[in-house]
Amino acid sequence: MTLTQHAKERSHQRCIQETQLDWLMSYGCLGHNKGAHAYYFDRDGFEQLINEVSEHDLSLAYRSRDIYAVVIDSKVITLGYRDDRFKPQKSHRRVRHAAPANPAARRLHHKNY
Repeated sequence: MTLTQHAKERSHQRCIQETQLDWLMSYGCLGHNKGAHAYYFDRDGFEQLINEVSEHDLSLAYRSRDIYAVVIDSKVITLGYRDDRFKPQKSHRRVRHAAPANPAARRLHHKNY
């Protein structure tokens, strides 16, 4: 992946190394946010990284937990650390456990309670 000038500046400002970006692309999860592809670490990917990284790079790997990269057309647009402003979009559909999947049956199920 190539970095835009903006991404190079942000990685320098935020002390995100090229190694961390490589780990993110290899072990990270791909999500979508506001029309762009976003790479970030989910729990499973981060645990896999921690298990496979050498002892020498372990502290750098732990600092990589909350980084993200926004990618458009195989170019990294920006890099940063996740906070409340950046959250991968999830389905808005609410999953109710123990409730029937059929809408008609679900109405009857909720009337009984």
